[in-house]
Formats: sequence, structure tokens, C-alpha cells
Amino acid sequence: MSPDRYADPQALRSAIADRLRPLAEERGIELSNLQRQFAYDRLLSRVFTADPDRWVLKGGTAMLARIGPEARHTRDVDLLNRDGGLEEAERALHVAARTDLEDFFTFTLGPGQHLTAGVHALRVPVDAHLGLKRFAEFHVDLVAELTMTGNTESVSALVPTEIPGLKRITYIAYPLVDHIADKV
Repeated sequence: MSPDRYADPQALRSAIADRLRPLAEERGIELSNLQRQFAYDRLLSRVFTADPDRWVLKGGTAMLARIGPEARHTRDVDLLNRDGGLEEAERALHVAARTDLEDFFTFTLGPGQHLTAGVHALRVPVDAHLGLKRFAEFHVDLVAELTMTGNTESVSALVPTEIPGLKRITYIAYPLVDHIADKV
């Protein structure tokens, strides 16, 4: 085994907590919020590894990637599917979640539920496990068939910490001008 890999899920869990605890204290953020954001990163690493041209990171998670943990807390991941409708997006998300990044994380996705209030989107529940133990739970809101007026941008991981041996990639974020327009 290479020295930059962890021997088992518990060793990795301890390493994650050891790195996130000081960051949580420094930023005045609950450790559980940073752990959930770390789980977002592990899922997003799979999504943007499996099919990087399909997805655009939106919403509060895109702001976290741009600003860092100081951005407002969010309990979900928002993704725009650039290739087809919501049903195709849900299938592609399930496939991406099964990508093996050799990090002891697994993701169980439930069936998507259509959101109400005039929004054409699916909410997909996610359970993140590190080894056999639950690490976090959250949901992914999928949207499709949106037109962007600005240019997407590359953003880095949501949680600014390095864990040796874990693959980290950049994500494609929704244009800032469109993000602001959506909120206004």
C-alpha cells in the first residue's frame, strides 16, 4: 500500500476529523457541517470524474466553492444537467455516484422526487457512507434545460483541506451573473 493511502475507513475517518476540527473552530462552523460539505466533495469528485461535461454546480454549493466555508450553510447540492432532461440526469447521477475513487466512500441514492412551487427539478436523497458507517446525509437537487447567459468557471473543492491519497478535482460552476440573476 502506498504511504499516501489509508489502511481502512476508520483511519480515514480519523484523518478527516483531525483536519476538519481546527478549521471548524477557526471559522466558527459546526464540525458536522464541514463533514457534510466534505461528503459533498466526495460525491462531486465522482460526478465531475464520471462525466465532467454534463454537469454544472449551482446554488449554495457553488457559492461555497467560490467563497469557502464562510459562505452560508447549505444542506444540499444543486446540479444543472447540460445533457438531456431530468430523468437522464437522475440516471447519470446514479451512475456517477458508483464511481470508485478508492476512498472508502459509497453513496446510496434514493429515487428523485419532483419539487413543487413551479420549479422543474428533482430532489434526490443521498446517504454517504465511509466504510460501513454513515458519514452524512443530504440531497441533490437536479435541474435541466436552463439557459446560461454568462460563462461557467472552474472552482475548487468546497472544503479547503488536503487528505493524502484522496482525488480532488475542480468543478464547473454556474456563471456568477446567472446565479445572482436567479436570486434576484
